[in-house]
Amino acid sequence: MNTQKLLQSLDLSSFTAFDFETTGLDPINDRIIEIAAIRFENGEIVDRFVSLVNPGRNIPAIISDITGISNIMVSKAPNEEKIIDEFLNFLDDIPLVAHNIHFDEKFLSQLCLRHGKKEKNFIKYDTLQLARSLLFDQPVFNLSALSDYYGLSSEGAHRAENDTENTGQIFLELINEIAGYPLELISKVNSLIQGTDIPNIQLYVNLANTLIKQGDLKKGMIEQKNIPQCQTNIYSHNGKRDIQSLSADDVFGESGTLSNVHPNFESRPNQKEYAQLVNDILSENGKIGVLEAGTGLGKTMAYLFGAIKESGNVEENGPVIIACNTKHLQDQLFHKDLPLLSTALDVPIKAVMLKGRKNYICKTRFNWLISDAKTLDHIDLEALIPIVFWLFWTKTGDIAECSGFLNTRRNWLKSAISSDTGFCTSEICNRHRGCYYGNLKKNIFQAHIIVANHSLLMTNVSQEGLLPSYSSVIVDEAHNLVKAAYDQFKVEWNEQQVTYQLQT
Repeated sequence: MNTQKLLQSLDLSSFTAFDFETTGLDPINDRIIEIAAIRFENGEIVDRFVSLVNPGRNIPAIISDITGISNIMVSKAPNEEKIIDEFLNFLDDIPLVAHNIHFDEKFLSQLCLRHGKKEKNFIKYDTLQLARSLLFDQPVFNLSALSDYYGLSSEGAHRAENDTENTGQIFLELINEIAGYPLELISKVNSLIQGTDIPNIQLYVNLANTLIKQGDLKKGMIEQKNIPQCQTNIYSHNGKRDIQSLSADDVFGESGTLSNVHPNFESRPNQKEYAQLVNDILSENGKIGVLEAGTGLGKTMAYLFGAIKESGNVEENGPVIIACNTKHLQDQLFHKDLPLLSTALDVPIKAVMLKGRKNYICKTRFNWLISDAKTLDHIDLEALIPIVFWLFWTKTGDIAECSGFLNTRRNWLKSAISSDTGFCTSEICNRHRGCYYGNLKKNIFQAHIIVANHSLLMTNVSQEGLLPSYSSVIVDEAHNLVKAAYDQFKVEWNEQQVTYQLQT
């Protein structure tokens, strides 16, 4: 299906992208200093309205720094009254598209109100909301970041015309993204937001209707374009070698096994010595070592060697626990360093990456929340849409993967949908087979290595049973362990917590 037919089927053959630059964020007290509106027909630009606007007041220096629009530039520009009729006529009554349309529509409403113009009931689309949902794994969702993602020019960023043109092009890209999803997912979104007037609702309705007419309920309108790289938190390598036959020199030496797989391998005597020392410490019961590694030594690979070599004693001593300082370091060690070293060693190894249970979604709690969606405001509903798309792809259930949700900063929602005691490992979640955390808990008892973090390690001290019995633990960046212990064992009580407890 080509772009023209796709847009036609979704009632988007015509739409207008628009953007305001303003003196500030307050739609009542601040004023517009630049307007841009660009008409798209069948995916192509056919007309545009662009004008500086004299706000009748001083433009703050910070706004001039961001936009490049100065007081001198607008001094001879028309004021609102002179351009409003032409602008509204240009908008006509076709759908409007903007990036974070809530901001622009408030300024549009106030503009009409100030000049006694009736605001039309436009169908509204928001590229910010769509990007958070469809590109949920991207770290940032501002217009510049999305322009870079789709290879659009960022020249003239924060000027209305360039931002508007990019918004329209990004919208077209996102339409192609969403058209790849099946009816089941689109229907879940419709159930969540039905009866509201939030942006993009018409897109989901039109998409569902088109998919129903298409007849194939398991496929989207077009082939899926963007496949998120969702990783797993269970790693297994079926190697053929015996780890006990390998020394640190066999791995980290000049012609060691690591040199065959590492793209930037460099033999470092200190790394080899560090790896051997970690191996010696772990192989002797009750032995403790405190090691300091300089920058560039490659300590992660070095202590991973010791951990993997100790895996041969898992039946007797339990798994080796590796506690990283941050979840980011956890991810890097588990998804990059561990697979690389395992390939070099070619030994059998099973590892699990585990975070605190609050990091994982509970499908039962999520479904309970969205089944009573009428109690949620539109901001909460928009924040939950990315979760629906992310659940279609995730293998781990780790909410940290869904940047589109976290970007909304609706923290209370995370606590309402994350795994909690009494769920995931109980009969309540049987329908979802224990979701993600329950499945992970089963796998940690079969693992040779468990990659955790400081916080979880300290939680296990106060609540034994979160981790299997173990004899060996490697604490990376151990100087930060004190803070993690303080955060775990401190007691906090405030009005907000009391209110939350009373509400639940």
